[in-house]
Formats: sequence, C-alpha cells, structure tokens
Amino acid sequence: MRRTLKIFGILLFCGGIVYGAFYFFVAAHAATTCELPCGDLGVDPTRRYGEPIRPSCSPLKLELDLADATPPALSRYTLWHQLTLKNESCSILTVDALPFREGRNAYGGPKIEYRVWGPDGKPILSSSSPLPYAGSIEAYAYDLEANPKLKDLSTVDVSGALPYRLAPGEEILGNPEIYSPHQDNDHDWPPLEEELPGRKYAELRRKLEAVKRERISKGLLGVRLAGPYPGYRVLDGFVLPRPGRYKIQAVYSGVVYAEQPKSWHRDLPFPADIIAGNILRSRGVLWRDGVELSISSESDVREFEVVR
Repeated sequence: MRRTLKIFGILLFCGGIVYGAFYFFVAAHAATTCELPCGDLGVDPTRRYGEPIRPSCSPLKLELDLADATPPALSRYTLWHQLTLKNESCSILTVDALPFREGRNAYGGPKIEYRVWGPDGKPILSSSSPLPYAGSIEAYAYDLEANPKLKDLSTVDVSGALPYRLAPGEEILGNPEIYSPHQDNDHDWPPLEEELPGRKYAELRRKLEAVKRERISKGLLGVRLAGPYPGYRVLDGFVLPRPGRYKIQAVYSGVVYAEQPKSWHRDLPFPADIIAGNILRSRGVLWRDGVELSISSESDVREFEVVR
C-alpha cells in the first residue's frame, strides 16, 4: 500500500511539474503579434452573446477619395468619389458589403451615409427621390465585375445584406460606376423574353424595347452629366445649389460581428489543444464567443469646388 501511494505521489509530482511547464509555455506564447492600430477591442473574454458593445477603439477605417474633377451646380449627379473600408483590428470582422458593391444599404444593416456642407457651412440634405427627373431613370450603374472580392457574394436573409469576412489588415474597395442609362425598377420584373416568349411576340417585344429606350432617353434630357471617371462612383441625390467650396464626409455605421482568428493552440495534438485553450481563456486571451460591435466609422472631411 505504501509503495502504491509513493508511486502515486511521484506521478502526481511529475504531472504537476509537466503541467506547470506547459502552463508557462502557453503563457509565454499568449501575447498577440498583431500590431494594427485597434489591437485591443476591449472585449470581456468571458462575455457570451448579448447586446452589441461599443469597442474601446475604432476597428474599421473608412477612407473617402475624390476624383480630380469639378462637379457642377444644380445637378443630380455631382461628386465622383471612391470608398475604401479597412479592418484595423486584430479580429475578423463580418461587415455588410452591399454599400460597397451596389451603392445601397440593406434594410436594418450597417449603412453608408454622406454628410455634405455648403459654402455657408450649413448641411445639404439628400432628396428622397432624384428630382427633378424621373426617379426610375438612371444614367449610371455599378460595375459589379470590378472588385473580385465582392463579385460572388450572396445574401443570407430578406434584408439583402452581403456578409463579408474582413480579415485583420484587409480592405475592400467600392465598385465604381459606369455610364449605363437604364430604368431602375422597384421590382424585379422578368425579362421580356421570359414574359413574352417565342416568335409570336417578337414584334411586340421590339416595340416595347423601343418605347423603353425612348423613355430613358427623355428622362435624361437636360441632366448635366460629368464623367464617368474610371475607378470612381458618383454622389447621387445631393443637389448643390450654387458654386463655391463644399465639404463632404462619409460614415459607415451599424453593427458588425467580430471573432478572433484561429489561435496557434488549435494546432497542438489532443488533449494539449484543449488544455492550452482553457489556459488562454483563463488568462483573458481567448473570447468565449464572437461579439457584435456597434461601430461608427467616419472618413476625413474633404473639400471640393463646385462650378456653374
């Protein structure tokens, strides 16, 4: 019996030494090597799912670049610009890429907004419809093939959002617009070839297409068009009333999902990976779950000149 207890004590002592050495090994490798500006989001590692939190720093950087062009006054289409969203945190951020791919915001999701100030410093409000011209007629369309990262994204719910997992240090560039006069319908009507198939309706389809082209052409009569400028998109709906110096700022705000990248301990053999994970969680290095972040990323305020 004494011999058994002695052997057990020796094994327990050796096990303690091995665990202690392994603990210090894990602790020594726990420090992150990420050197991005927002390395620590201030997330409680023991936190489970709950209300979105405000991070302790800004994990996303929104950049607004203006084309070398002078926008006209009293025009529906004005400032040619480009947007870039960069992940400056050490976490993987799931963002909605819809505003960057198609220039529109998903219902209830993160959104892009513009703030524009006139020469007198007062804000210029966006019109709810692109007056004074027919709201369904558009001169430009987004080039959905421009950015390969955004090309094959698909929606996951009825909101129309396009989730994109933005890795630490990664950035996405908004799709530019090209000149493509078209009628922007509120509903996705089927093509005429599907609605009126066969040779029987060939002449009717031709006439309807001609009527549509004429309607688009008339809808753009008198519209002051400048551009397009390759690689840029146009500001739509902000009618700038007179010449002068204006200011603009872009804002990306809403809720994004943050998760930690794969940790090195997951490559350890079983059960060392589980033990190392528990050690890292106890030291506050690993989160229990991903978290939702309430963010508002503002670009720098840029100035531009408007002419007649």
